[in-house]
Amino acid sequence: MNADLMPSLSGHDPIMRAPLEKRFRVNAHNVDAKAFFGSLVKGTPFNMVIHPDVKGRLSLSLRDVTLDEVLGVVSDIYGYHTTRQATLFRSSRQRCAQK
Repeated sequence: MNADLMPSLSGHDPIMRAPLEKRFRVNAHNVDAKAFFGSLVKGTPFNMVIHPDVKGRLSLSLRDVTLDEVLGVVSDIYGYHTTRQATLFRSSRQRCAQK
């Protein structure tokens, strides 16, 4: 077996030391978008900056998802755009493409 494919037994393997990303259950029914984004980071080490143009209501029910997965679904379905830089998230409305 190739040694590159085997896990490190020394305990210095960065993959083995990386903490598992926290997973969530998200149940939202007709929730204000600003309140939704703010509640996602409550009680976490993350920060959320929400653009003033963010408006609307969201409904979704997800189990065993990461924060990045939740934000990806919200982007795909509702058109909100969120970027992440370390512990800071920025949420805004996506601009419609010009036709």
